[in-house]
Amino acid sequence: MADLRYRRARNLADSYGQVFTPAVVADLLIRSLPVPVDGVRSLLDLGAGQGALTDAAHRAHPAARATLLELDPVLVRGLTQKPKRNRRVVQADLLQGQWRPATAPSWILSNPPFGHMAVTEELASEVAQSALGFEPEGTWLRGDVAFLVKAWNMAAKGTSLGFIVASPILCDPIYSGIRSTLAREMGELVVTQLPEKVFDRAQVCAHMISGRKAVARKRGIVLRKATVEGEIVDELVIDQVAARASLDIDYHRTIERLGVDLSRMRETLSSAGALITRGSRSNADYKRLGLEAFHTTDLDVRGGDVHLTGGEPTGHQIARAGDMLIARVGSRCIARQARVDGGAGPYTDSVYRVTVPLQHRQRVWKTLSSSFGTEWRLAHAAGSCAKHLTVQTLASMPLLPA
Repeated sequence: MADLRYRRARNLADSYGQVFTPAVVADLLIRSLPVPVDGVRSLLDLGAGQGALTDAAHRAHPAARATLLELDPVLVRGLTQKPKRNRRVVQADLLQGQWRPATAPSWILSNPPFGHMAVTEELASEVAQSALGFEPEGTWLRGDVAFLVKAWNMAAKGTSLGFIVASPILCDPIYSGIRSTLAREMGELVVTQLPEKVFDRAQVCAHMISGRKAVARKRGIVLRKATVEGEIVDELVIDQVAARASLDIDYHRTIERLGVDLSRMRETLSSAGALITRGSRSNADYKRLGLEAFHTTDLDVRGGDVHLTGGEPTGHQIARAGDMLIARVGSRCIARQARVDGGAGPYTDSVYRVTVPLQHRQRVWKTLSSSFGTEWRLAHAAGSCAKHLTVQTLASMPLLPA
Protein backbone atom coordinates (compact mmCIF):
# COMPACT_ATOMS: atom_id res chain seq x y z
CA MET A 1 0.00 0.00 0.00
CA ALA A 2 1.27 3.47 -0.85
CA ASP A 3 1.78 6.26 1.64
CA LEU A 4 -1.22 8.60 1.96
CA ARG A 5 1.09 11.51 2.66
CA TYR A 6 1.72 11.67 -1.08
CA ARG A 7 -1.54 10.54 -2.75
CA ARG A 8 -5.27 10.30 -2.29
CA ALA A 9 -6.87 7.12 -1.01
CA ARG A 10 -8.37 4.82 -3.64
CA ASN A 11 -11.31 3.90 -1.41
CA LEU A 12 -12.47 3.96 2.21
CA ALA A 13 -10.55 0.81 3.15
CA ASP A 14 -7.40 2.29 1.62
CA SER A 15 -7.87 5.51 3.60
CA TYR A 16 -7.97 3.45 6.81
CA GLY A 17 -4.77 1.58 5.88
CA GLN A 18 -6.43 -1.78 6.41
CA VAL A 19 -4.39 -4.99 6.13
CA PHE A 20 -6.45 -7.83 7.58
CA THR A 21 -4.94 -10.47 9.86
CA PRO A 22 -4.80 -14.07 8.61
CA ALA A 23 -6.03 -16.65 11.13
CA VAL A 24 -2.62 -18.35 11.27
CA VAL A 25 -0.97 -15.06 12.29
CA ALA A 26 -3.68 -14.30 14.83
CA ASP A 27 -3.30 -17.73 16.43
CA LEU A 28 0.48 -17.36 16.58
CA LEU A 29 0.18 -13.98 18.29
CA ILE A 30 -2.25 -15.34 20.87
CA ARG A 31 0.06 -18.27 21.64
CA SER A 32 2.91 -15.79 22.18
CA LEU A 33 1.13 -13.69 24.82
CA PRO A 34 1.74 -14.12 28.57
CA VAL A 35 -1.38 -15.35 30.41
CA PRO A 36 -2.16 -13.96 33.90
CA VAL A 37 -2.29 -16.39 36.83
CA ASP A 38 -6.06 -15.87 37.12
CA GLY A 39 -6.58 -16.23 33.36
CA VAL A 40 -7.52 -13.74 30.63
CA ARG A 41 -10.58 -12.00 32.05
CA SER A 42 -10.87 -9.16 29.52
CA LEU A 43 -9.30 -8.11 26.24
CA LEU A 44 -9.34 -5.05 24.02
CA ASP A 45 -8.92 -5.29 20.23
CA LEU A 46 -7.87 -1.89 18.82
CA GLY A 47 -8.76 -1.41 15.16
CA ALA A 48 -10.48 -4.79 15.21
CA GLY A 49 -11.07 -5.01 11.44
CA GLN A 50 -12.79 -8.34 10.76
CA GLY A 51 -12.20 -9.52 14.35
CA ALA A 52 -9.48 -12.09 13.62
CA LEU A 53 -7.44 -11.34 16.76
CA THR A 54 -10.47 -11.55 19.03
CA ASP A 55 -11.61 -14.76 17.34
CA ALA A 56 -8.19 -16.31 17.98
CA ALA A 57 -8.21 -15.08 21.60
CA HIS A 58 -11.64 -16.62 22.19
CA ARG A 59 -10.55 -19.93 20.72
CA ALA A 60 -7.92 -20.07 23.47
CA HIS A 61 -9.81 -18.21 26.23
CA PRO A 62 -13.58 -18.37 25.54
CA ALA A 63 -14.56 -16.80 28.88
CA ALA A 64 -12.65 -13.54 28.29
CA ARG A 65 -14.83 -10.44 27.89
CA ALA A 66 -13.83 -8.75 24.63
CA THR A 67 -14.25 -5.17 23.43
CA LEU A 68 -13.64 -4.62 19.71
CA LEU A 69 -12.89 -1.00 18.79
CA GLU A 70 -13.34 -0.13 15.10
CA LEU A 71 -13.83 3.10 13.14
CA ASP A 72 -14.85 1.79 9.69
CA PRO A 73 -18.70 1.66 9.64
CA VAL A 74 -18.70 -1.16 7.08
CA LEU A 75 -16.55 -3.36 9.32
CA VAL A 76 -18.57 -2.38 12.39
CA ARG A 77 -21.76 -3.61 10.66
CA GLY A 78 -20.03 -6.88 9.78
CA LEU A 79 -18.91 -7.38 13.38
CA THR A 80 -22.32 -6.58 14.89
CA GLN A 81 -24.33 -8.68 12.42
CA LYS A 82 -22.78 -11.80 13.91
CA PRO A 83 -23.14 -11.23 17.66
CA LYS A 84 -21.15 -13.59 19.82
CA ARG A 85 -21.03 -14.26 23.52
CA ASN A 86 -18.62 -12.25 25.69
CA ARG A 87 -17.95 -9.53 23.15
CA ARG A 88 -19.16 -6.04 22.32
CA VAL A 89 -18.34 -3.78 19.37
CA VAL A 90 -17.64 -0.06 19.78
CA GLN A 91 -17.47 2.33 16.82
CA ALA A 92 -15.04 5.10 17.73
CA ASP A 93 -11.92 6.91 16.54
CA LEU A 94 -9.19 5.73 18.90
CA LEU A 95 -6.73 8.43 17.84
CA GLN A 96 -9.18 11.26 18.54
CA GLY A 97 -9.69 10.12 22.13
CA GLN A 98 -13.35 9.17 21.55
CA TRP A 99 -13.18 6.10 23.79
CA ARG A 100 -11.11 4.68 26.65
CA PRO A 101 -11.59 1.55 28.79
CA ALA A 102 -12.88 2.06 32.32
CA THR A 103 -10.16 -0.29 33.63
CA ALA A 104 -7.05 -1.78 32.09
CA PRO A 105 -7.82 -5.11 30.37
CA SER A 106 -5.84 -8.33 30.76
CA TRP A 107 -4.79 -8.14 27.10
CA ILE A 108 -4.58 -5.39 24.48
CA LEU A 109 -4.39 -6.65 20.90
CA SER A 110 -3.95 -4.78 17.62
CA ASN A 111 -3.04 -5.05 13.98
CA PRO A 112 -2.87 -1.26 13.48
CA PRO A 113 -3.46 0.65 10.24
CA PHE A 114 -0.62 0.64 7.73
CA GLY A 115 0.77 4.03 6.70
CA HIS A 116 0.98 7.48 8.27
CA MET A 117 -1.50 9.68 10.12
CA ALA A 118 -1.66 13.41 10.83
CA VAL A 119 -0.40 14.36 14.30
CA THR A 120 -3.31 16.01 16.13
CA GLU A 121 -3.07 17.83 19.46
CA GLU A 122 -4.73 14.83 21.10
CA LEU A 123 -2.17 12.43 19.62
CA ALA A 124 0.81 14.67 20.40
CA SER A 125 -0.35 14.83 24.04
CA GLU A 126 -0.69 11.02 24.17
CA VAL A 127 2.85 10.58 22.82
CA ALA A 128 4.22 12.94 25.46
CA GLN A 129 2.38 11.08 28.25
CA SER A 130 3.42 7.61 27.10
CA ALA A 131 7.10 7.86 28.10
CA LEU A 132 7.86 5.44 25.27
CA GLY A 133 11.06 7.30 24.42
CA PHE A 134 9.79 8.83 21.18
CA GLU A 135 8.64 12.20 19.92
CA PRO A 136 7.10 12.69 16.45
CA GLU A 137 9.08 14.71 13.92
CA GLY A 138 6.90 16.93 11.74
CA THR A 139 3.16 16.59 11.29
CA TRP A 140 2.90 12.87 10.44
CA LEU A 141 3.17 9.72 12.54
CA ARG A 142 3.15 6.05 11.62
CA GLY A 143 -0.19 4.37 12.34
CA ASP A 144 1.38 1.46 14.21
CA VAL A 145 3.36 3.87 16.41
CA ALA A 146 0.20 5.89 17.15
CA PHE A 147 -1.74 2.75 18.16
CA LEU A 148 1.16 1.48 20.26
CA VAL A 149 1.27 4.80 22.11
CA LYS A 150 -2.46 4.58 22.83
CA ALA A 151 -2.19 0.97 24.00
CA TRP A 152 0.79 1.73 26.22
CA ASN A 153 -1.14 4.50 27.96
CA MET A 154 -4.18 2.23 28.46
CA ALA A 155 -2.13 -0.67 29.86
CA ALA A 156 -1.47 -1.15 33.55
CA LYS A 157 1.36 -3.12 35.09
CA GLY A 158 0.51 -6.72 34.29
CA THR A 159 -1.37 -5.98 31.06
CA SER A 160 -0.13 -8.04 28.11
CA LEU A 161 0.19 -6.38 24.70
CA GLY A 162 0.12 -8.19 21.36
CA PHE A 163 0.83 -6.04 18.30
CA ILE A 164 1.55 -6.55 14.61
CA VAL A 165 3.78 -3.72 13.37
CA ALA A 166 5.76 -2.83 10.25
CA SER A 167 9.54 -3.20 10.35
CA PRO A 168 10.56 0.47 10.98
CA ILE A 169 9.67 0.25 14.69
CA LEU A 170 12.03 -2.73 14.93
CA CYS A 171 14.87 -1.35 12.81
CA ASP A 172 14.74 2.40 12.14
CA PRO A 173 17.12 4.53 14.27
CA ILE A 174 14.42 7.10 15.07
CA TYR A 175 12.51 4.42 17.02
CA SER A 176 15.49 3.24 19.10
CA GLY A 177 13.92 4.85 22.18
CA ILE A 178 10.76 2.77 21.74
CA ARG A 179 12.85 -0.38 21.44
CA SER A 180 14.75 0.49 24.61
CA THR A 181 11.51 1.09 26.53
CA LEU A 182 9.94 -2.17 25.37
CA ALA A 183 13.10 -4.13 26.21
CA ARG A 184 13.31 -2.52 29.65
CA GLU A 185 9.63 -2.47 30.65
CA MET A 186 8.06 -5.54 29.04
CA GLY A 187 8.36 -8.94 30.64
CA GLU A 188 8.53 -12.05 28.46
CA LEU A 189 9.09 -9.85 25.40
CA VAL A 190 8.99 -11.84 22.16
CA VAL A 191 9.43 -10.33 18.69
CA THR A 192 8.50 -12.57 15.77
CA GLN A 193 9.41 -11.77 12.17
CA LEU A 194 6.63 -12.60 9.71
CA PRO A 195 7.18 -13.54 6.04
CA GLU A 196 6.49 -10.69 3.59
CA LYS A 197 3.73 -12.56 1.73
CA VAL A 198 1.70 -13.57 4.77
CA PHE A 199 -0.91 -10.81 4.25
CA ASP A 200 -3.43 -11.02 1.42
CA ARG A 201 -2.82 -8.47 -1.39
CA ALA A 202 -0.14 -6.68 0.63
CA GLN A 203 3.61 -7.24 0.75
CA VAL A 204 4.66 -5.82 4.11
CA CYS A 205 7.75 -6.41 6.25
CA ALA A 206 5.98 -7.02 9.56
CA HIS A 207 6.73 -8.32 13.04
CA MET A 208 4.69 -9.38 16.04
CA ILE A 209 5.47 -7.87 19.45
CA SER A 210 4.16 -9.66 22.52
CA GLY A 211 4.85 -9.30 26.22
CA ARG A 212 3.61 -8.05 29.59
CA LYS A 213 3.98 -4.47 30.81
CA ALA A 214 6.03 -4.84 33.97
CA VAL A 215 8.47 -3.17 36.30
CA ALA A 216 11.88 -2.37 34.84
CA ARG A 217 14.40 -5.18 35.29
CA LYS A 218 17.07 -6.90 33.27
CA ARG A 219 15.89 -9.72 31.04
CA GLY A 220 16.62 -11.33 27.71
CA ILE A 221 14.50 -10.57 24.64
CA VAL A 222 13.48 -13.45 22.38
CA LEU A 223 13.64 -12.86 18.63
CA ARG A 224 12.01 -15.38 16.31
CA LYS A 225 11.24 -16.02 12.65
CA ALA A 226 7.98 -17.62 11.46
CA THR A 227 6.86 -19.25 8.21
CA VAL A 228 3.55 -18.58 6.42
CA GLU A 229 2.21 -21.66 8.22
CA GLY A 230 3.02 -20.13 11.62
CA GLU A 231 5.95 -22.45 12.31
CA ILE A 232 8.93 -20.97 14.22
CA VAL A 233 12.11 -21.75 12.27
CA ASP A 234 14.70 -19.62 14.11
CA GLU A 235 15.07 -18.19 17.62
CA LEU A 236 17.66 -15.95 19.28
CA VAL A 237 17.95 -14.29 22.71
CA ILE A 238 19.49 -10.79 22.90
CA ASP A 239 20.10 -8.25 25.67
CA GLN A 240 18.79 -4.70 26.10
CA VAL A 241 21.82 -3.06 24.47
CA ALA A 242 21.37 -5.16 21.34
CA ALA A 243 17.61 -4.49 21.39
CA ARG A 244 18.15 -0.74 21.10
CA ALA A 245 20.10 -1.31 17.86
CA SER A 246 17.44 -3.58 16.35
CA LEU A 247 14.73 -6.08 17.20
CA ASP A 248 15.04 -7.83 13.85
CA ILE A 249 16.41 -11.34 14.02
CA ASP A 250 18.01 -11.13 10.55
CA TYR A 251 20.05 -8.12 11.65
CA HIS A 252 21.41 -9.90 14.73
CA ARG A 253 22.13 -13.10 12.80
CA THR A 254 24.17 -10.96 10.40
CA ILE A 255 26.09 -9.37 13.27
CA GLU A 256 26.66 -12.83 14.74
CA ARG A 257 27.87 -14.24 11.41
CA LEU A 258 30.32 -11.36 10.91
CA GLY A 259 31.65 -11.66 14.47
CA VAL A 260 31.11 -7.96 15.21
CA ASP A 261 31.09 -6.70 18.81
CA LEU A 262 28.43 -3.96 18.89
CA SER A 263 29.57 -2.77 22.32
CA ARG A 264 32.88 -1.58 20.78
CA MET A 265 31.19 0.29 17.94
CA ARG A 266 30.23 3.53 19.65
CA GLU A 267 30.94 5.91 16.77
CA THR A 268 28.69 6.38 13.74
CA LEU A 269 28.86 8.12 10.37
CA SER A 270 27.08 11.04 12.01
CA SER A 271 29.49 11.36 14.95
CA ALA A 272 32.41 11.23 12.48
CA GLY A 273 31.05 14.40 10.86
CA ALA A 274 29.83 12.75 7.66
CA LEU A 275 27.61 14.88 5.40
CA ILE A 276 25.19 12.71 3.41
CA THR A 277 23.66 14.39 0.36
CA ARG A 278 21.24 13.04 -2.22
CA GLY A 279 21.76 13.81 -5.92
CA SER A 280 19.90 16.65 -7.64
CA ARG A 281 17.99 14.96 -10.45
CA SER A 282 16.96 11.58 -11.82
CA ASN A 283 19.06 9.70 -14.33
CA ALA A 284 16.43 10.38 -17.01
CA ASP A 285 16.57 14.13 -16.27
CA TYR A 286 20.34 14.21 -16.71
CA LYS A 287 20.09 12.34 -20.00
CA ARG A 288 17.55 14.87 -21.29
CA LEU A 289 19.89 17.68 -20.26
CA GLY A 290 22.78 16.02 -22.08
CA LEU A 291 24.85 15.90 -18.88
CA GLU A 292 26.97 13.00 -17.68
CA ALA A 293 25.98 12.00 -14.15
CA PHE A 294 27.10 9.17 -11.88
CA HIS A 295 24.29 6.62 -11.39
CA THR A 296 23.77 3.38 -9.48
CA THR A 297 24.60 1.43 -12.64
CA ASP A 298 28.12 2.92 -12.41
CA LEU A 299 28.68 1.32 -9.01
CA ASP A 300 31.01 -1.66 -9.34
CA VAL A 301 30.09 -4.69 -7.29
CA ARG A 302 33.69 -4.69 -6.05
CA GLY A 303 33.39 -1.11 -4.76
CA GLY A 304 36.52 0.40 -6.27
CA ASP A 305 37.75 3.93 -6.99
CA VAL A 306 36.21 6.05 -9.75
CA HIS A 307 37.38 9.10 -11.70
CA LEU A 308 34.56 11.51 -12.57
CA THR A 309 34.52 13.41 -15.86
CA GLY A 310 31.13 15.15 -15.75
CA GLY A 311 32.50 18.53 -14.69
CA GLU A 312 30.80 21.00 -12.37
CA PRO A 313 27.63 22.33 -14.01
CA THR A 314 25.94 24.97 -11.87
CA GLY A 315 22.75 24.16 -9.99
CA HIS A 316 23.58 20.51 -9.33
CA GLN A 317 25.04 18.47 -6.46
CA ILE A 318 28.66 17.67 -7.35
CA ALA A 319 30.94 14.87 -6.14
CA ARG A 320 34.68 15.56 -5.94
CA ALA A 321 37.88 13.75 -5.02
CA GLY A 322 37.69 12.28 -1.53
CA ASP A 323 33.90 11.85 -1.60
CA MET A 324 32.29 8.44 -1.36
CA LEU A 325 29.24 7.48 -3.43
CA ILE A 326 26.73 4.81 -2.38
CA ALA A 327 23.38 3.64 -3.71
CA ARG A 328 20.33 5.20 -2.06
CA VAL A 329 17.83 2.87 -3.70
CA GLY A 330 17.80 -0.44 -5.53
CA SER A 331 17.62 -3.95 -4.12
CA ARG A 332 20.52 -5.16 -6.27
CA CYS A 333 22.91 -2.26 -5.64
CA ILE A 334 21.95 -0.93 -2.18
CA ALA A 335 25.17 -2.36 -0.70
CA ARG A 336 27.54 -0.98 -3.36
CA GLN A 337 29.91 1.95 -2.95
CA ALA A 338 32.64 3.83 -4.79
CA ARG A 339 35.36 6.31 -3.76
CA VAL A 340 36.10 9.32 -5.97
CA ASP A 341 39.86 9.41 -6.60
CA GLY A 342 39.81 12.36 -8.97
CA GLY A 343 37.76 14.64 -11.20
CA ALA A 344 34.29 15.97 -10.43
CA GLY A 345 30.74 15.50 -11.66
CA PRO A 346 27.05 15.44 -10.79
CA TYR A 347 25.32 12.32 -9.48
CA THR A 348 21.70 11.19 -9.67
CA ASP A 349 19.06 11.19 -6.96
CA SER A 350 19.46 7.42 -6.64
CA VAL A 351 22.92 8.02 -5.15
CA TYR A 352 24.17 9.51 -1.88
CA ARG A 353 27.38 11.48 -1.66
CA VAL A 354 29.17 10.92 1.66
CA THR A 355 31.62 13.70 2.50
CA VAL A 356 33.79 13.01 5.52
CA PRO A 357 36.52 15.05 7.29
CA LEU A 358 39.97 13.96 6.13
CA GLN A 359 40.95 12.35 9.46
CA HIS A 360 37.98 9.94 9.28
CA ARG A 361 37.93 9.10 5.57
CA GLN A 362 39.97 5.91 5.72
CA ARG A 363 37.95 4.51 8.60
CA VAL A 364 34.62 5.35 6.96
CA TRP A 365 35.73 3.77 3.69
CA LYS A 366 36.95 0.70 5.57
CA THR A 367 33.49 0.35 7.14
CA LEU A 368 31.47 1.01 3.97
CA SER A 369 33.48 -1.43 1.88
CA SER A 370 33.65 -4.17 4.54
CA SER A 371 31.37 -7.19 4.79
CA PHE A 372 29.86 -5.55 7.85
CA GLY A 373 29.14 -2.34 5.91
CA THR A 374 27.38 -4.09 3.07
CA GLU A 375 25.43 -6.44 5.34
CA TRP A 376 24.41 -3.57 7.62
CA ARG A 377 22.94 -1.59 4.73
CA LEU A 378 21.07 -4.62 3.44
CA ALA A 379 19.64 -5.27 6.90
CA HIS A 380 18.56 -1.64 7.38
CA ALA A 381 17.19 -0.89 3.91
CA ALA A 382 13.49 -0.07 4.07
CA GLY A 383 10.76 -1.12 1.65
CA SER A 384 9.25 -4.40 0.56
CA CYS A 385 10.24 -4.36 -3.11
CA ALA A 386 12.39 -1.33 -4.01
CA LYS A 387 14.77 -1.22 -1.04
CA HIS A 388 16.06 2.20 -0.01
CA LEU A 389 18.16 3.86 2.70
CA THR A 390 17.14 7.06 4.44
CA VAL A 391 19.70 9.71 5.38
CA GLN A 392 18.91 9.23 9.07
CA THR A 393 19.38 5.48 8.87
CA LEU A 394 22.67 5.78 7.03
CA ALA A 395 23.92 8.45 9.45
CA SER A 396 23.38 5.97 12.32
CA MET A 397 25.59 3.31 10.73
CA PRO A 398 28.24 2.20 13.26
CA LEU A 399 31.90 2.52 12.29
CA LEU A 400 34.31 -0.36 12.69
CA PRO A 401 37.00 0.17 15.36
CA ALA A 402 40.09 1.98 14.06
